[in-house]
Amino acid sequence: MSMHNKREAFERGLIAAYPKVISKFVPSRDFKLIEHYKDGSFTFSSAAFALYSNGYNVRGKTDFAKWGLLYRDSKAIFSIGYFRKEGDAPDDNGYMFIVSPKGEGAYAAAAQFAADVMQNPQIKIKGIYIRPVMPDGIRALEQYGFSQVTDANGAWIDGASKEDDTYNHRILNLAEIFQSPEASSPLRQRVLLSNAEIINNKNMRHAVNNFENFISLNNLRASLSRMSVGDLPAANNIVSIHFAFLEAKGKRVGSTPEDYRGMLHPEIIQLPSVVACMGYIEKLPVAVLLAEEIGHGVAGLYASMSIRNEKYILEGLGLADGKFSQRIQGYFLPKFVKLLFDAGIRIIDWGGAEIPALDFGKKHFGAALPAEIPEWMFFARLPYRKDIIGGG
Repeated sequence: MSMHNKREAFERGLIAAYPKVISKFVPSRDFKLIEHYKDGSFTFSSAAFALYSNGYNVRGKTDFAKWGLLYRDSKAIFSIGYFRKEGDAPDDNGYMFIVSPKGEGAYAAAAQFAADVMQNPQIKIKGIYIRPVMPDGIRALEQYGFSQVTDANGAWIDGASKEDDTYNHRILNLAEIFQSPEASSPLRQRVLLSNAEIINNKNMRHAVNNFENFISLNNLRASLSRMSVGDLPAANNIVSIHFAFLEAKGKRVGSTPEDYRGMLHPEIIQLPSVVACMGYIEKLPVAVLLAEEIGHGVAGLYASMSIRNEKYILEGLGLADGKFSQRIQGYFLPKFVKLLFDAGIRIIDWGGAEIPALDFGKKHFGAALPAEIPEWMFFARLPYRKDIIGGG
């Protein structure tokens, strides 16, 4: 059986075995339910579920539940995905992912459900991951036989044991980035984005100024506009080019451009909690940015990608002999987060990273570490430790 069919068999099997608590996740249908449980967590949103439980990745492709499954009982809720590891044979069984348990007794509900799935011979999986898990959840899950993921235990990828949680989430405080001109010396700050705001982060200012010089020298115009359904093919193309660039630089670990297909989709970009934009140089689309409000005044930044292929950009603009600035992302990111700032967002969770270079890019723009560090928890299917789990 192909991986494609194995994930669909897994999904249909879960719904058949647990019809009262398992259903397909459909973002437009389930929007109000997701809104009800939001608490500021990066991994709990419609965009996050479309990303982390997506059915587009070649290691977990499905036509049945494109945005994963949803577990919901009377008190708890979480997303469910299914993937095999890089390097596993295409016909291997995959792993079940439980994403962002929320609600009363959510960790216990996730663990008890996992224990029952482990015992079900009709559900073909090699193990179960739960992500992310906060410190209080770690202790609770360890009582059910789960253990923390490390390089030596349950690592999802060699060199990035917890994929994009290997290096922790970075937090942008927009109130520290944008400040009125009266609050800072005009000799030290350059007015940007609007006459009423300036950027305080020097690295962000430098990126904007560098790219503006490129635009000015070549008599070009850059713009940021809200993404429409008609923009989605161009948006997904930008993601593919972005990942090809990372691959060439040795910086792509784990994630694939297909992971973003379910998020860059009408079901997500048309939700009222989502802001998605395209960055253009003249009429050439060069950047994709997408965020979702995940709590009062808090947003998760799920996509901030740009084309940094010099040949592609210059030829697309008819500037084969021009000088190029790779500060595209550094130019459009401040403009995008300023839109969020104007809409009342004050804190942005920029997510985590697989490798130091990607983490450094966020730190470079002033994103700090949060107070609590989440973990991944793992339980291998064999051997089954019924004495610890206690059945289910």
